[in-house]
Amino acid sequence: MKLNKIYLGALVLALAGAGCSSTRINKISERDLSLPVPEAVNASKDVMNEYGFDIQVIDHEDGSARLEGKHADGQDVEVDITPVSKERAHVKIRVTNESPRTSAKTILNDIAVRYE
Repeated sequence: MKLNKIYLGALVLALAGAGCSSTRINKISERDLSLPVPEAVNASKDVMNEYGFDIQVIDHEDGSARLEGKHADGQDVEVDITPVSKERAHVKIRVTNESPRTSAKTILNDIAVRYE
């Protein structure tokens, strides 16, 4: 009985590990920037291009914007930009945990340092 529980526990851990290894883990970073939405969009596009992301979708709805990009090595990035006020925008960046492993925080910090 005890041996069966050990085998069952090992099997559960192995299956959970296999499931986690195939899951694309998202890393998120967000903050308000002293940029209106159009400027935040342009700054995000510039930084995404510099890191080698090909911007695939730009969608504007209700004054907000969404940019999606893919790196040749497989990493995806999504940038959601929403207005906080006329002069400020909230920027949320989500990247998948795949190569080249550019972090969401690095991208957001580059946008803030260069353009804010």
